[in-house]
Amino acid sequence: MGFGAIVYLAATFAFCLNLYKVIIQSLKLQYENLDLIKDLQEQKEVADKANRDKSRFLASASHDLRQPLHAVNLFTELLSQKLTSPSQQQDIGNIQQGLQSLNELLDVLLDMSRLDADIVHANRVSFDISSLLEKIEPPFQHDASRYQLSLHIDKTPYTVFSDPLLLERVITNLLVNAIRYTKQGVHF
Repeated sequence: MGFGAIVYLAATFAFCLNLYKVIIQSLKLQYENLDLIKDLQEQKEVADKANRDKSRFLASASHDLRQPLHAVNLFTELLSQKLTSPSQQQDIGNIQQGLQSLNELLDVLLDMSRLDADIVHANRVSFDISSLLEKIEPPFQHDASRYQLSLHIDKTPYTVFSDPLLLERVITNLLVNAIRYTKQGVHF
């Protein structure tokens, strides 16, 4: 019986020693995980700050970025008035279309940077979306007809709660892309 008690005591001691090692290893891993989480949070904060700084830079540099593009647009318009042959007019039209696309992309980029930088705040109000759609439709009707497309905007009166200017921008961007990339027509 004494021998059994010694074996039992030895087995219990070995079990306790293994349990001690497991607990120590678990605590080490837990502290390492806490250190990794802390490092990850610090790196995330640095990345978030860099992203905010980038957005603020783009938002504040919008005038400087737009100015040369505006000058190119003006010179292209002047050049288009001097060109007389149909092939030259077509070439300048292609250049103007490319510049318009560049302007639109720059507008979207700068709008996104202003939103990211919290410079633009949504001014949400309730309004009838049909009035917004009526305002948007005429210029896009003209653009669609230039591409031999049809555009129909259903102006059913619905009340929405949003920022009218930002929503107009979103819808305008959707329509620009729809007209530019469709081959059959647009129904919105």
